Amino acid sequence: MSGQLQKKVDRVARAVDQAWHGAGAGGDLGVCVGVIAALSLAGRADPDGPDPADQILALGDSDVAQLLGEVWAMFTICRPDLAFRCGPFGEWLNAEEPDPHLLAGAGAVARAAVKSGLLELTLDLDAARQVDLLGHVYTMMRSHGSRKASGEFYTPAAVAEMNARMTLGGLAPGRSICDPCVGTGGLLRAAAWVLRCDGRDPGDYVWYGCDISPVAAAGLAVNAHIWGLGRRVVIGCANSLAEREWEVRARRERQGAIEAQRSRVKSAEMIAAMRALLDGGAPS
Repeated sequence: MSGQLQKKVDRVARAVDQAWHGAGAGGDLGVCVGVIAALSLAGRADPDGPDPADQILALGDSDVAQLLGEVWAMFTICRPDLAFRCGPFGEWLNAEEPDPHLLAGAGAVARAAVKSGLLELTLDLDAARQVDLLGHVYTMMRSHGSRKASGEFYTPAAVAEMNARMTLGGLAPGRSICDPCVGTGGLLRAAAWVLRCDGRDPGDYVWYGCDISPVAAAGLAVNAHIWGLGRRVVIGCANSLAEREWEVRARRERQGAIEAQRSRVKSAEMIAAMRALLDGGAPS
């Protein structure tokens, strides 16, 4: 990652941290990081359309929450294999009346992130694949003491890329790349970046990552999509040191999420067919 990109990432992370705590939203970091994750997934629908930054900045707190809900609904439809891990990011939106403090915090974070240059990172695919923005935001939001107590350590991007170049030289397509203490995926990002620089497609490999933190695992799920890791990504949320076969459970949970989404789609198709049949048989 270039120094210029690092400065942009740091600027966004600091703005998010200040906005969240300034709004007095509380300690639910999943909601805060989830705002950035959702905005990172929301691309520009029409290149010639309105400026997305202006659109977001014009939204009220409730409108921001509606936008977030729409992004998570679409992500669940498109990537059920990843979205099932994103509960810490979007579950609060399912409340009949969302917490007003969380609404205010989410709105403040969205506007602060956009003002600080978030979209310069997320709408540029090349830039987005060089950074772990969610990891930086999550790290910024945590105190040093809490990170140390939980054993969290995020490898600098340059170190991660150097390590990837040393270890991935002759790795054949179809092989697995795994990090059992993955965080939001910095080492996997570096591996994917090195593969692309070598003319290889990350989608040709199988990716495994596990973290004990549900928020970090959710961040990895979003990052896996942004970084283009492909369709063979298995994400576990467990203590990988205590649960040696975490990947077995992770594969089972992933498959369950995919099958649940297929079932929902089939139910929706049946309902639509029944409505069409009833509408067609109604008297004119």
